[in-house]
Amino acid sequence: MSSVDRSNNVASSTRNPSGSASAPSTAAAPAASDDVVTARVKTALATAPGLSQLPIEVATKDGTVTLSGKVTTAANRDHAKQVASNTAGVRDVVDQMTVSS
Repeated sequence: MSSVDRSNNVASSTRNPSGSASAPSTAAAPAASDDVVTARVKTALATAPGLSQLPIEVATKDGTVTLSGKVTTAANRDHAKQVASNTAGVRDVVDQMTVSS
């Protein structure tokens, strides 16, 4: 096979069905499913100092995480929101937690 034949072979392998050259994919990776995000947030909360024993519920819809339940201090509430916000796949956090001792 000549170098010209190899060039044509490579060029034809990078063409899409319409015959135009394929561009590299620039699409973002698909967002994590809500179930995966919920599991990640629950794990992060369960391993966060001061939060593991608190009854914080986690629900996720389209990457928006809702935290609910009772926490003992405003600092716990803020910490839980921060942990959730820093979790991969979370787009937004809705705080429905209540502070009660």
